Amino acid sequence: MVKDHITDGERIAAVLRAEIDGRGAAGLERLSIGTVGDDATTITLDGESLAEIVPREMGVEIRFRQDVAAVRSAAETTALEARKTDDAAVVVVDSAAATKSAVDLLVAVADRLT
Repeated sequence: MVKDHITDGERIAAVLRAEIDGRGAAGLERLSIGTVGDDATTITLDGESLAEIVPREMGVEIRFRQDVAAVRSAAETTALEARKTDDAAVVVVDSAAATKSAVDLLVAVADRLT
């Protein structure tokens, strides 16, 4: 059995973008990929910026700048942890397998912001 895990940030970001772009149901119909840049990808909610996916050497950070309290509360319902910085709530996704939890978090945050 193969025990390798994808931990490369660029590859995890690509998996996460594909999850958001490829699913129009299960709460994702309001989410879309905005700007894809060299340093970050913007995730939009109803056309407004919600978060950024920032690839790192090992994993990605999802940086939410809106309603940090809602993000931290939503993270409690997933296997991910949100930490507060000066201007954002940051969630680390350390493997491609964790993108399912990241998608669940995005849906939960979108639900809380409506």
